[in-house]
Amino acid sequence: MAKNIRGVFEEYCGDIKIDRRFIRMLRQMRLAFVNRNSDHVQFFGGNLLGVYPVRYRTSDREQWYDEVLEANESDLVKAVKDLDSIDPTWVRASDPVNLSVVWLMYRIHNSSALSARDKEQGLMDVLLMLQYKFISSIMSHFFPYPADHAVAVATYEALSRKFDLKKYGSWQALLEARAEAIMARSSIHYTTYTKLTDDDAIVYMVSDIQARLREIVKKTSAVFYRVKEQNLRISSTSSTIEIDGMSEILDRQRDHSRYTRYLHSIITDKPTFIRQELVDVVGDVLHTMPERYLKETLEYCSDNYGAKGDKRIEKLIDETLLHAYEYLSNNRGVMSGPSDLGSLITKLRNIYMASRMSDPVLIGMRDLAEGIVKDSISSRNKAVMASVRTGLQIYLIIRAFSMNHYT
Repeated sequence: MAKNIRGVFEEYCGDIKIDRRFIRMLRQMRLAFVNRNSDHVQFFGGNLLGVYPVRYRTSDREQWYDEVLEANESDLVKAVKDLDSIDPTWVRASDPVNLSVVWLMYRIHNSSALSARDKEQGLMDVLLMLQYKFISSIMSHFFPYPADHAVAVATYEALSRKFDLKKYGSWQALLEARAEAIMARSSIHYTTYTKLTDDDAIVYMVSDIQARLREIVKKTSAVFYRVKEQNLRISSTSSTIEIDGMSEILDRQRDHSRYTRYLHSIITDKPTFIRQELVDVVGDVLHTMPERYLKETLEYCSDNYGAKGDKRIEKLIDETLLHAYEYLSNNRGVMSGPSDLGSLITKLRNIYMASRMSDPVLIGMRDLAEGIVKDSISSRNKAVMASVRTGLQIYLIIRAFSMNHYT
């Protein structure tokens, strides 16, 4: 009777021939899983969370036992759970399918019949199959029903480069990067799968792979629900605030100058110029912007507007509204109606926060707003200042275009 994990798999699966044919079979099985249906293709090839369901089926499990392990499932399950090193109440660490991946990595790594290239491919494919199994279960837990596509898109846009999904660009690329990290000589699991002598380490390796994927989905899901809540707030606020319609804004007879004149006329009257509901809308779209700093900046603009004050304020108003007018003239589909406030400011946010900016007009507006913000708030955090700068530009536009709503 086998006394450890390695012994169990050698007893029940030891006759498996690890050669190029076996490596090709693993690859074909993996590719078949990814390309099973349009949902699988869209999920692994894309970067959306919860929109496209992926499922690891009973038939996948049966295929693994029949074609990969060539063993009877019930016999292998009993042998694994009888080991002193395995707690039969464990879910992942007592599953022979999961443990078999580590054993197969050991066999592939130490095979004399494989080239270095074949070994690398084989290790990658078995690790990906394990992660496919885990990610299917994790996604089903966090998203038992398909997520809203628009919210998922907004979630990905909101992610920073600190998120692996944003860093690698797709779920497939992320899982491949995780597999490469596990395979690497520097990996904490390298000795585990190359020697296969420590059952506790094997159990930890399986649990660690699952736990890291779960943490990735958990953190990304937190952004998803935050974006979803903020989008609801935007929709709620926007439904009560109307900006002027496209035809009115773009009426060349009256010209954009009437909005500019309006903003110049109200800026020194704080209660009229600074509207909390508009500050809330800007805050919904700029997640990293503390709203109190935007209000401080608006108060600074109100207090320092005029010939004897900060001349940058008047110039920023003129250039910002002129640019917005020209942008709307060239992009008439941005606003579908007078209540479409969220769509407009989302587009403006993307323009003003673009990392690569070459338009001299945009650069000039950014520098003006940045200088005003620097003199308005106490924070010197670059991310905060950038978000407040963008918030100021957006606020000036929506305050001007909501002229008729407030008058």
